[in-house]
Amino acid sequence: MGHLHSYTGGLASQIPTGWPRQPGSGAADAGIFKTILRAPETGTDWRGHFAARLGARDERLRRLAAEGGAGLQGRLRLWWAYGRRDSARAHAFRPAASTEAESPPAWPEVVKVRGGDGGLATGVSPTTGELLAEQAAALLESPGRHIDLGVAVASETISHVAGQLSELLVHVLTREVPENEERDAVEVIVAPNAGVEAWAGSSVVRVSSLEMLFPSGERQYVTLGRPVFLVAERVPRREMRTFLHQCEAVVVATGDQSVAEAILLGKVPMVRPDAKVEQWGRALSVAAEGAVEAVPDLGEVLRRLLRSPQERSRMQRRSRERSEEAEARATAELGGSWSAAQEALVRAGMFG
Repeated sequence: MGHLHSYTGGLASQIPTGWPRQPGSGAADAGIFKTILRAPETGTDWRGHFAARLGARDERLRRLAAEGGAGLQGRLRLWWAYGRRDSARAHAFRPAASTEAESPPAWPEVVKVRGGDGGLATGVSPTTGELLAEQAAALLESPGRHIDLGVAVASETISHVAGQLSELLVHVLTREVPENEERDAVEVIVAPNAGVEAWAGSSVVRVSSLEMLFPSGERQYVTLGRPVFLVAERVPRREMRTFLHQCEAVVVATGDQSVAEAILLGKVPMVRPDAKVEQWGRALSVAAEGAVEAVPDLGEVLRRLLRSPQERSRMQRRSRERSEEAEARATAELGGSWSAAQEALVRAGMFG
């Protein structure tokens, strides 16, 4: 966190945030916002909403939209895929081939190109934050070193590591479908930051097939057995609880708040996110231990700080101790004389 208390002259205190470092290790170093648990249900039928939107150009979906509500249960499934906007470049798509004899599709049809080893195994591709951290670490070691802040996540076809949407799509298509649900149900992946409009000219595309790309250059094509749509639509904050309740259990979530909201509502952020990977791992561990309820509500912590002089004194004392520890560690590793760049990075939390 950096020596916040020291460099602000005691005017600021470190407030523990995030997930516990170890499940069952106590809550002294943790805190997440649990506001979503107090958000009211709005009653919006999100399955009906997407059936109506897609049904504007698709006859089957138009009929489904007319049923709405419980009639869509098991016949239209919603999947949440929230990733960073600047990571959209990692996802590889291309227009599906068509012939002159075919009538124009209701929605643009695309092929999802999946990097990797051609199978279901996945590797690890560094996130934008990890790439920047490498640059920062190098600068700490060599203050005069030139660094590149224009780092970008590589496309999965270059890294040969499957992206978030590829992993989710494979899960959608290979999961065991419950007996009370239709096997050819419509799958709708809601991905507000997928950036599909930039290359498809539409915020809705239908994924017609998967193209498995092997490192050797060999390609394997898989035709999907049911309709799969990718929709770039934002969900209003006030609707998030209602929306997530209607989504399937497995989600893609990136960032502290989206991961916390998914976990709090019983969802599983299965796919490695494109930021805050360490927090994601801690969150999964806490959820697996059934210890989510024990993690402090950060909103309650902040309210206590406002109302209680004793709580403020305790937090300031703890913050001062952590600041002294962080400064001692930075001095031990960097010496007593810091460059301006090193001091900025230490204050940004490289130590502590």
